[in-house]
Amino acid sequence: MRFIDAHCHLADPRVESQLEPMLARARAVGVNEFVQAGVDPEDWRRQRALAARYGGMHLVFGLHPWWVVGASDAEAESALCELAPQLVDAVALGETGLDFQPRFSAETWPRQEALFRAQLSMARARELPVVLHVVRAHDRALQILRDDGLSPRGGLVHAFTASREIAERYLALGLTLSVGGRLVARRSTKLERAVAAVPPQRLVIESDAPDQPPPRLRGQLNEPATIVEVAAVVAEITCSTAEAVLRQSAINLRRLLALDRGAG
Repeated sequence: MRFIDAHCHLADPRVESQLEPMLARARAVGVNEFVQAGVDPEDWRRQRALAARYGGMHLVFGLHPWWVVGASDAEAESALCELAPQLVDAVALGETGLDFQPRFSAETWPRQEALFRAQLSMARARELPVVLHVVRAHDRALQILRDDGLSPRGGLVHAFTASREIAERYLALGLTLSVGGRLVARRSTKLERAVAAVPPQRLVIESDAPDQPPPRLRGQLNEPATIVEVAAVVAEITCSTAEAVLRQSAINLRRLLALDRGAG
């Protein structure tokens, strides 16, 4: 079984000088495939260069809410036009979603919602799963997902850290939940209860490298090999083993993203 990092950003410029040893450490623990989440047009170009150089890279393209907040209307329109043809060989659309952290004023919310809806429409038209970034905006994101509808392929909620009640609402829409380094770092009762309630077939494991490192890498870049640590915590919560958690995560990702039929 080839383990899969469900969500990472190895085309991030911060990773470039450390990529080779990072990949070697991942492969040493059985992580041989990497779902690359896209955030903006420049990132998409770096992702394609990465996939041309290394095997096991599964491409996901989207417009991240953080990029959306800083883009002009013209830039957003242009990026949406550029996104459509990128999706021809993508395994999913994302990251897309909503981020209502205080550093983003409420004035940005309508722009975020408009670009979120536009990308959901693209995913439905192309029958692609979506990769969702949702921070402090679960109620609104869930409302939009119910109103607009998902692709028949569903999708996943990346870096899930919310409550069991929120988890169940996403699961009811047919979504998969992805957990990463914050589960290791926080060990909150709320999040552990949420993870315990997720059926194994609807849970996947991610690094979000180079961000969201586990505590031992605080202040350093995160990397795909750390999904083994995340899986160990999930195994502790669910009375399983880290290997079994990683195996099930890989099975779930192959099914959700149709990886055996897609690029990578």
